[in-house]
Amino acid sequence: VTDGKAVAQTDDEFIDLVLSVASGTRVNNERSGYSEIAIFKTGVTL
Repeated sequence: VTDGKAVAQTDDEFIDLVLSVASGTRVNNERSGYSEIAIFKTGVTL
């Protein structure tokens, strides 16, 4: 959206990316050999 593309076009590209990754396309961290993530949250969690 910020580089002059229409919202609908960006939306379609994002959906295509999500489907591609869900179908097995490796993302950058996997290609670099990283297989772990850490999610940090602040505040109370239940």
